[in-house]
Parts: sequence; structure tokens; C-alpha cells
Amino acid sequence: MKNKSKIISCLLGIMLMTIFTSCSNAQNTKQIAGEYENGLYIYEDGTFLAGGMNSVVFGTVEFEGDVINLIKHRPKYKFALYGRKENSRVYGNTIMFEGFEDNGLVNLLENNNPPTLVQRVFNKNANCFDWPFFYDNGEDCKTIYFADESDKQLYKFELPKDYRDFVAFRFNFEDDPNLNEPIVATVSKDFNSISFYGSDKKINKKPLTQEALEAKKMVFSMNERAYPEGKYYYCNPAYNIFEEQGIDISQYEEFGYKGEGAFHLKGSEAYPKGERFENDYHDNAIIYRYEKIDPKIVEKTKYSIKEKSIFISECEDTQVDVAK
Repeated sequence: MKNKSKIISCLLGIMLMTIFTSCSNAQNTKQIAGEYENGLYIYEDGTFLAGGMNSVVFGTVEFEGDVINLIKHRPKYKFALYGRKENSRVYGNTIMFEGFEDNGLVNLLENNNPPTLVQRVFNKNANCFDWPFFYDNGEDCKTIYFADESDKQLYKFELPKDYRDFVAFRFNFEDDPNLNEPIVATVSKDFNSISFYGSDKKINKKPLTQEALEAKKMVFSMNERAYPEGKYYYCNPAYNIFEEQGIDISQYEEFGYKGEGAFHLKGSEAYPKGERFENDYHDNAIIYRYEKIDPKIVEKTKYSIKEKSIFISECEDTQVDVAK
């Protein structure tokens, strides 16, 4: 009985310590929230934004005593897959590939066991891209496997019934080792300045402006649209995500077969089925909603690579399908 009481006491102590640390971190973040030099913004909710005109990073702030670590955001998984039903189609599927230009691999044939052969999505040294790259797959696959040439893990996606329209993403975060390193700085005792690691220069804090708050909202929203991790992914039939302004789905109403995730702008006319790619890239009258499919990681898998790629993208040629 005494041992049980000790265990409970220890668990309570750990819980209280966790709560105290979390509250302390939140309080400290509020105290250093502000605008700093070199385009660094720290927000009261424990997030940050840093960068200039050509490059922006964002993430979360963690305290260790008087030191802050600015942890850059990166997706949880290397690959993401979103899909939707297409009840008018009874066989095969369509897949749009995003970010597979370097080292992206796929298997669309193996339905049960981890594959021993994966195929390049793009040829080696691909260039002159003519986006979007979508593949009309004639195989009625139940599972899609993705892999990266630099990583022997397989990402297994089991396809829900009647889902035949997909958008696949490969995130390139591992290609840039600098993204894995936090930005480290020391905080002054009065919380009014910071000094980056390796420098004695103090950078004074200024109050956050309304423009800084709006910049955060815009960057975070644009990133979620371009590198989705949420439950849904929205785009028009030409795969335009309207990156800057986004899509307000409350302004749309569903049409077509139930559960297909096809919406048209209220007051506009839904065009007939079968005209998907005749829709203008900048037209927001029709929106498709894709739902996230969670992966299963297959560790330490040995596979061979089929060099004959799904797409060939070279300056001399346009997009060519050579998968068949």
C-alpha cells in the first residue's frame, strides 16, 4: 500500500511539474512577444515568424532558463495523401503529384504486402516542369506506397472505398539540413532584448504591430494550403489552391453525388461533369474537397527502384506519361 502511495505521489509530482513548466513557458513567451531586427516576430501564443523577402520560416518558441529555442516547423510525415470519392468512376483513379521532382518514388500495384519494387515519379535530373502533374492510373489499386530514395521507410496509404481522385504530396524538409537546427538566443533579465547564439549584440524588442499580426495569419495560412496537414485540402478542378487569399468554403454549397466533395460558389452555376480541366486555373466557381488519409510507416524495407518514370520532364520535351 505504501509503495502504491509513493507511485501516486510521484505521478502527481510529475504532472504538477509539467503543468508548472507549461505555464511558465507560456508566461515567458508573452513577456518576450514583440518585433525584433532581421524580420523576427515572436507572438504571445508561443509561435514565431522569421525571414525576409525570399525566405520565411516559422515555428514554436521553447524556453530553457534564459535561453530560447526557436523550433522551425516541419511536417510530421514525409508524405501526405488526400482523396475524395468519384462515384461516376468505377475503375482506376487519378493522382496529382506535388513535390516528387527529386527522389520521389511510388508503387501503385501492390495491394497487400510491402512492395519490393518502387517506381520513380519523375526522371532523374528532371527540369522544365509544366505543372500540374496528374496521372490517370488504370489500375484499381487499394493501397498506394510512397518512398524517398534517401530514406528506406515506406509510407503505406490504404485507400477508402470509392475514393478515386487523389492529391499526393512529398515534403522536402529533409533536403535542407538547416531546417533541422533551431535558432538559439539568450533573453535579457528584463525580457526587453535577446542576443543570438554566438553574438553579444543585443537586439531590442519593439511592440507587435497590426501588420505583424496579419503577416503571421497570412504566412501560416499559406503554408497550410501549400503543405497541408489538416483534415481537408481544397482546390479548384485545375488544382489551384488560391494560395494568397485561400478558400472560404462557407461561401459554397455541395452539388453532384453525395459525398464526392464537389462544391460550387453560391449563386454560380455548377458545370456538367466531365469538364474538369476545361475549367480556368483562376476560376473559383468550383471547389473540390479532399480528405486526409493517414499513413502507416513500414520500417527498414528493402526495395529496388524502377528507373522508368511515370513522368519525363526535360527541356526538350513536354510532360510524357511512360508508365504503361
